[in-house]
Amino acid sequence: MTLHKKVLITIGATIACLFVILFVLSQVVILNSYEELEEQNTRQNVERVLNVFSDDLSDLDATTFDWAAWDDTYAFIEDRNEEYIESNLVDGTFIDLGLNLMLFINTSDQIVFGKAMDLRNEEEIPVPQSLLEHLSPNALVINHTSVESAITGIVLLPEDPMLIASRPIITSEDEGPIRGTLIMGRYLDAVEIENLAEMTQLSLSMHRFDDSQMPSDLQAAGSFLSEDTTPIFIQPLDDETIAGYALIEDIYGRPSLVLKADMPRSIYRQGQTTVNYFILFILAIGLVFIVLILLFLEGLVLSPLSQLSDSVGSIGRSSDLSRRVSLRGRDEFSNLAGTINGMLTSLEQSQSALHESEEKYRAFFNTSKDCVFITSKNGRWLDMNDAAVELFGYDSKDDLSMANLPELYENPKARESHIRLIEQQGFAKDYPANLRKKDGSIINTLITSVVKRDENGNVIGYQGTIRDITEQKRAEEERERLVNELEAKNAELDRFTCTVSHDLRSPLMTVKGFTKMLRKDLEKNNREKLEGDLEYISDAAAKMEHLLNDTLELSRIGRIVNPPEDVPFGEIVREALKQTAEQIKSSGVELSVAEEFPVVHVDRTRVEEMLVNLIVNSINYRGNQPHPRIEIGYRVAGKETVFFVKDNGIGIDESEHENVFELFFRADTSGGEGTGAGLAIVKRIIEVHGGRIWLESELGKGCTVCFTLPTKK
Repeated sequence: MTLHKKVLITIGATIACLFVILFVLSQVVILNSYEELEEQNTRQNVERVLNVFSDDLSDLDATTFDWAAWDDTYAFIEDRNEEYIESNLVDGTFIDLGLNLMLFINTSDQIVFGKAMDLRNEEEIPVPQSLLEHLSPNALVINHTSVESAITGIVLLPEDPMLIASRPIITSEDEGPIRGTLIMGRYLDAVEIENLAEMTQLSLSMHRFDDSQMPSDLQAAGSFLSEDTTPIFIQPLDDETIAGYALIEDIYGRPSLVLKADMPRSIYRQGQTTVNYFILFILAIGLVFIVLILLFLEGLVLSPLSQLSDSVGSIGRSSDLSRRVSLRGRDEFSNLAGTINGMLTSLEQSQSALHESEEKYRAFFNTSKDCVFITSKNGRWLDMNDAAVELFGYDSKDDLSMANLPELYENPKARESHIRLIEQQGFAKDYPANLRKKDGSIINTLITSVVKRDENGNVIGYQGTIRDITEQKRAEEERERLVNELEAKNAELDRFTCTVSHDLRSPLMTVKGFTKMLRKDLEKNNREKLEGDLEYISDAAAKMEHLLNDTLELSRIGRIVNPPEDVPFGEIVREALKQTAEQIKSSGVELSVAEEFPVVHVDRTRVEEMLVNLIVNSINYRGNQPHPRIEIGYRVAGKETVFFVKDNGIGIDESEHENVFELFFRADTSGGEGTGAGLAIVKRIIEVHGGRIWLESELGKGCTVCFTLPTKK
């Protein structure tokens, strides 16, 4: 495709995209703004209808108040004189005031006078029974607690909704006591709605909220208005009409009527017209813009570019890098011609440098101590240096070239991951891989490689270097092991120091406290308290001595080590039982010992000490068990031999299984004595022998201490 076509297509596509964007923006921004304006206007019209409706209620309330706060009415409700009726409650009064109903009710909730009128036919009709149902004792419309009380609103009747106003009957001076209630009503019928429509110059309709037969748009509006806090709902009915809806509540605060006001969508149609003119205007400007740009590009860009392209193509076909491009002018194209000439000069120099670089690469390839390789994509050797032959332990390059490269990986999948990484990135630097030598031994290497591609950019092979880091990795692993061991020792030392300082401080504080009390008791010459103080100080000193002895014992383990020997574990058990025989006898513990034990390779003295600690621990924490029992045995779990000391004592909660092996920790259980260093010493002895120790216990269900030791195969 020529540049002329590309420019034309690009400009056309740009103008088309711009046109689409402007069209969308005009629809979204401009038309939306007209829609918002239309909605605002509709909302204002609905509010205007509601205001007129509210004014109608206010006028009705004002009329009711004029009649209710009148001495004549105040007297009539008491004496029921006929003169008041003949003078004021004639048909003309109802017609002049536009009232369908007047009710005079005394404080005993009795209707003193009631009259209803059909204003359309100008004749008296019975007071609707449906309205009287709203006048039960304590009803809202007759329950006035003050002279200022006023109730206005709508009451839904089967005939038609009725606007009512209710006022307390008081004197002309607006004073009480209240003698009853005056209710005036006006039907909200088709005539009244037509009057509202004429006053607001809008098309109005009202429907009962509970009418299941009302149109679907009113049902949707009613649902929205009843669930939302918005008092007005706006909804376009079609392209020509928009409607506003409002929910009107009755005097009880319940939804009663849905008001609908229809209006023509003149604002929306004006917005559509504006958008159409705007789009046509932009389209005309775009066409003019395309023509001007094409003329400009042809004269100032495309023609000089075509001349420059022909000149460069001629030099390329001749392969003569000594030729140069000639283009007159002082614009960017002439500068580009100069840049191309500079590039041709650089290419001449690059050819010479390339030959030199190839010689250097060949020297590196042959003399590098690292393996340098070139392989095909399917894993065949294409070339390698002598270091590669030495690295893999082959006799010659020919011998190595027969080896399939994937087979030289310890894990064939590792090569798949390696190749995938190279092809994703184009290279892989210091990729760790375990490779296999000819004799089968494994070496640790770092591979740095790049892809080789053909003229079409397809991968045809890989080249790079392989460095043997086996010895380096071993040294790093040993260093890491020593560092981790040192960190663990430091952490253990920190915990040891904090624990010792904390537990030694307690008896010291006891000694310090009772020393002060001893001094006070000496001043008072109170011998009885002196002896008690000395006993507390002696006990604290003894406790400190035990703590120090246990701490010293723990610190010696691992430093003063007897040579390990092969000894049947049963002999160690018997020796431990001898040392604890007196405690076992006095505590009444029943013993159960396995008949045969394996031979262990241990420091006999230390393991005897460890076992004594566990037996004494089981005795001390037997609790109130009437038949205490201790079992010493072992089991084989896989390749491990697990020894155990099991009792039926008070047990240890699972949450404390790890904590009990900490220095001076004592489980939160009843019974038992000691400093809390016993299990810490036991754990240290086990760990010095390369074993591990753990608990299997539940609170109140006994405890089993399990441990492993090196056994003789």
